[in-house]
Amino acid sequence: LCMATAPTYDSNLFMKGISVEEFATLNESSSKPMQNRALASAYAPGSTFKVVTSLAAYRAGKFSLDRTTTCEGQVMVGKRVVKCLGYHGPIAFNLAFEKSCNSYFCKLGEAAGRDQLTKAALDVGLGAKSGLELGGESKGIVPTEEWIQKWRRPAKWYLGDTFNMAIGQGFLNTTPIQMANIAAMVANSGVIYRPHLVREMRDTFTKDDKTHVAPVIAHKIDAEPWFWTALRKALQGVIDRGTGTAARIDGVTFGGKTGSAEHGKDKLTHAWFIGFAPVEQSKISICVLIEDAGHGGDVAAPIAKQVVQHYLASLKAPANTPAAASASLVPRASAR
Repeated sequence: LCMATAPTYDSNLFMKGISVEEFATLNESSSKPMQNRALASAYAPGSTFKVVTSLAAYRAGKFSLDRTTTCEGQVMVGKRVVKCLGYHGPIAFNLAFEKSCNSYFCKLGEAAGRDQLTKAALDVGLGAKSGLELGGESKGIVPTEEWIQKWRRPAKWYLGDTFNMAIGQGFLNTTPIQMANIAAMVANSGVIYRPHLVREMRDTFTKDDKTHVAPVIAHKIDAEPWFWTALRKALQGVIDRGTGTAARIDGVTFGGKTGSAEHGKDKLTHAWFIGFAPVEQSKISICVLIEDAGHGGDVAAPIAKQVVQHYLASLKAPANTPAAASASLVPRASAR
């Protein structure tokens, strides 16, 4: 439906030939305005990855809505402390998802195991290009055994790495377009379509011969219907009662997950939000990523609310209005 990156630049500078000085200013800017962050930048996904951790646990036979972990505000792994957002006490899946409990998901990731976490990440399209019709797309990073052997010394995997991956930290890196696909996967009960920016191609002269770009399934994740229903309910709970209440839209069932990804000492976290609406018969999925901005629930969720609210309102707009005309460009089969 749309894709945006910021900061940006005036593309008219290239129309008649950009000067050496002007290009150097753009190319050397610390804000990297010529980099399409939606496609070409990869970040630790933070707690948005807990969707994939849940899938990995399900596939490993370790997922249960009644499974509980006692959260004491942190998890110890060796001498290292993995902090949680609060002291949740005994906590099961739905509340753990709503509160984004790191203690719960570290233990769930441990139960699933490294191999299942890695396989689930690869199977949902992480570590690979989405196939959008633009160049420069990043694959991101899924820390497979091959990757560890190449890039880490000593080339070992530790329990702390499993904990990190389970909560979307450590070596794992994903792009916003990949995470938008993760949101769509939940809405579609395991189906991920290849994203497109092109709806159709027309003959330049006659305007009549049209070639529509048909939806293409890029990934299909098999799981029992109850699992997808449970995951959608948990994501809706995030917005109704949990860390994503700033995305709540009156009269709309909205499912989502916030994330606050650490990326260096004494830096604000990257703020993430992924989601889809309405929860049943979804029309839109979304990913918002704001660099160095703070908590996803505080920063990214309100932006997602505005975008989703505007789009859903456009679907109800009377014919021949600008909003209705904009909405009519959306191919229904791939609207998510």
